[in-house]
Amino acid sequence: MGTMYNPAEANSVKEMSAAREVFRKRGVRLEETAIAGSNEVLQAVQILAGRDIQAVWVPGDNTAIEGYEGAVKGAKDARLPLITDQCSELPRGGLACLGISLHSAALAAGKLGGRVLLGADPKDLLLEEVAVEELAISRGNADQLGLTIPPEFSQKVLP
Repeated sequence: MGTMYNPAEANSVKEMSAAREVFRKRGVRLEETAIAGSNEVLQAVQILAGRDIQAVWVPGDNTAIEGYEGAVKGAKDARLPLITDQCSELPRGGLACLGISLHSAALAAGKLGGRVLLGADPKDLLLEEVAVEELAISRGNADQLGLTIPPEFSQKVLP
């Protein structure tokens, strides 16, 4: 698996630290390259493609997401599947996404905000962790790569 991230983003450093451990435990080689700007994403994917990877992963890195089209182009040119953990980005291209639903988190935050607007004292509100898993697969991109989507994922397929 090849990935890129901006080491200046604390969120990305934390995600990459966790990812390294997960990939190591699963016996998957993780190839990384650092980026400093969104204009470097395409080149990062091209570099990763030269390292004999089988897929590209765009993490929840703000810089990588900003340059997502570069990742899509690089992966397409190299005929590699592109996976992200932000499903809101899948309409921009790529094969699949698996991550936490930002929509569900926003709804939960909105409900709390609504309660405050209706007069609730914020200190009396209980905060909850909202982590709803989201998964989607692009049929069009799977077809372009010659990949068959297993039947157990049929409800997660987008056009």
